Amino acid sequence: AVSLASLVLLLMGVDVPHGQICEHLLRILGTRFLTSPRSSAIVDDTRQPVIFLCNHRSWGDFWVDTALLGGTSFVARQAVACAIPCSAAWGWLRGWLWFFQRGAKHKEGSTKWMANFLQRSHTGFPSKGVVLYPEGTRSLLPNGS
Repeated sequence: AVSLASLVLLLMGVDVPHGQICEHLLRILGTRFLTSPRSSAIVDDTRQPVIFLCNHRSWGDFWVDTALLGGTSFVARQAVACAIPCSAAWGWLRGWLWFFQRGAKHKEGSTKWMANFLQRSHTGFPSKGVVLYPEGTRSLLPNGS
């Protein structure tokens, strides 16, 4: 409901920062964040481009990582749009959700394609870093296929 409301507001010309919404939703859920004594400060992604590599644990990662990192961009496979269509539309239209097609072959090679994809996508939401969830294969076969 919150994503739908934010999408409608965006279409009406009102921008609702997704970082603030996620902080609010987590407060409602009673989420608390603690810092361990040896923790380091999070890199300031408003001064230079930053890629955050995060462990993907659940669908709640989006809210938590957005709140902790202050409203970053996210790279997601296109199938995510089917699971969370309002959030996907809101994020894509606002420029903080960048979609790619999993398994697609690229003539320039995957590494060069990804570098170009990140650079191109970052121009749409340049004020913050981007979160990548580097997932491995879920296959149990030795060759990963």
